[in-house]
Amino acid sequence: MPFNRTLALLGLIFTLQRAQAQKPVEWNQRRINEYAAMLDHVVYKIIAEPGTRLKDEPLPPYLARLIVPQPKETPALYKARIQGYLGLLSQLGKAIVPLHKAPQLKDASDVNKQRWREMTTNSMIVSMKGDKLQGMWLACLKSENNAQLQSQSRQAVAKEMLTTLYYILRIRKDIGIARP
Repeated sequence: MPFNRTLALLGLIFTLQRAQAQKPVEWNQRRINEYAAMLDHVVYKIIAEPGTRLKDEPLPPYLARLIVPQPKETPALYKARIQGYLGLLSQLGKAIVPLHKAPQLKDASDVNKQRWREMTTNSMIVSMKGDKLQGMWLACLKSENNAQLQSQSRQAVAKEMLTTLYYILRIRKDIGIARP
């Protein structure tokens, strides 16, 4: 069942990307809600759904534990799981490209303008980090023969995932109250 939801999200992301390539984004509350749903889904898939996060566990130790192989997890399943998380972050980074530019705002209040400025900055960071994480993961895979280097690489990936999630949560907060 979770796999089907992931496919549905990826379908929504690709549909939005195709629509964005064809015409400029028309910002309305429905479009904002679609982006909010994408952000929520990615956060849920990484933070809540895996079921390994302990009650009241801070994100840094959780992600450090998430990025290592789990008990009884085969190397192939481990690689697929991590690639799934990083793939979601990378796809989200591509899907939120329209957020890189604030629209012509109907609500021109200073507070709303500031929210959109922060969203544009944070969305650019998330887009950049999605691709960066993919590269870091590839470097981690190449260090399989050196346990110390691989451990350091995994820690770096976990730290980068943490900062990426931080920016995603900031975008989600702002998009939840921003007005077109």
